[in-house]
Amino acid sequence: MTEAGPDVPHDVPVVPRFRLPEHYALAAVREEAFATGTTPPPGVTLDDADTHRGQAAGYEAAAVALRSHRRLSDAVDMLRRLTQRLEHRADETIYPSPWRAGYLRAVNEAVTTIERTLASEQFDPTHERRLERRLMRIELNG
Repeated sequence: MTEAGPDVPHDVPVVPRFRLPEHYALAAVREEAFATGTTPPPGVTLDDADTHRGQAAGYEAAAVALRSHRRLSDAVDMLRRLTQRLEHRADETIYPSPWRAGYLRAVNEAVTTIERTLASEQFDPTHERRLERRLMRIELNG
């Protein structure tokens, strides 16, 4: 059984695989800046500082998961395990509620985005064979 992620419009562009780690590293920096008092752009309202710190931690976790795993599905699994661990630890002194909410929001958003990227990459089993044939022709002709 899969959990429903946040509502992401289908017209949102898919982030390419090679951009995902940088995308989330920059999101973590942005959220940390908002937590420390940086003025947001017009039209953006800020949440509680702890919420932004939680989001920064969640985005950083996503960036680390993407850099440390080759397969996107493995990065998603890592993020889900981190979320489960956080949900099992109910100690408010370590993780205040706003921090938890921000972290969970960021990780759920990251999982949804990574899954959309993974789904957009259509696997073509004949691509490798066509590429090998093309390389063989180049070698024979060259």
